[in-house]
Amino acid sequence: MGLKPDTGYAYDKEARLLLQDGHQQCRHAVEGAKKVPKGTLFFVGHNGLLYMRTGPYLEGDGSSMFGAN
Repeated sequence: MGLKPDTGYAYDKEARLLLQDGHQQCRHAVEGAKKVPKGTLFFVGHNGLLYMRTGPYLEGDGSSMFGAN
């Protein structure tokens, strides 16, 4: 999935991914938001919760440290 500019992505209580397109709506959502650090990994666990990890998650050759790509 590629992320697009001026698009909001929300992960709701029912573990659904919602999209909000439009510059005006996204401009308001960005107010007070924090930037995500480069090198951040996001994943959904078996329990349906969204997790993030910073730090090492790729091997030197670009493959995942956690199994097959």
